[in-house]
Amino acid sequence: VELIEKLFNEFYSQTMSNNTLKAKIDSQIAKIENSILDRLKCSETEKNLIDYALKISIPLATKPRGWYENVFAPIKKADHLLDDYAQVYIDRFANSFNRNGKRFVVEIYHSQQIIGMYFKIIDDADFTQEIRYCKPEKTVLSMVVTLSSHQMTEQLFIQKDIRGFERDFFYIFKPNEKRLWHRAIAHLDVNEFADAMLRAGGDDNE
Repeated sequence: VELIEKLFNEFYSQTMSNNTLKAKIDSQIAKIENSILDRLKCSETEKNLIDYALKISIPLATKPRGWYENVFAPIKKADHLLDDYAQVYIDRFANSFNRNGKRFVVEIYHSQQIIGMYFKIIDDADFTQEIRYCKPEKTVLSMVVTLSSHQMTEQLFIQKDIRGFERDFFYIFKPNEKRLWHRAIAHLDVNEFADAMLRAGGDDNE
């Protein structure tokens, strides 16, 4: 904490922002946060929820300049957020589906307005990597944007998720906003898919 205070004093005493000092400050803050999480013996899920509270929930409530706008900012294709979100599904389903010559994979379709993920079971012979980015088809994305928008008034449109199941895959589409693709949200979404699978299996048995 004393080191952070010293770095902040150096940072604010300079007329121009010093990116090197800012990186040192962020690094020291991260060390303190990680130390606290280790002392609390938080699980990965709990760490994700804490990160969501710090980066999404609190900025949404307090609306600090810069942070609040970032919550709704679009995700760039190279951002780790999408890989982190997809990894939650892999951690949950891979052990169940990676057998009998089959592999569980995630295909990501990224655009400036909307993001889609297909969770597929493919032949092991066709496997290259667990997470891969695919070129989005404009007609498909246009249709999804239309389906996901619900008009409330002449000026207000509500965006909603699109989720579904097919024989060998399931999918989800959401608007391209950082708050919707956080790893903590992935835990909620993956549980909904798992519950839906169990219900579907029960209906088939009946």
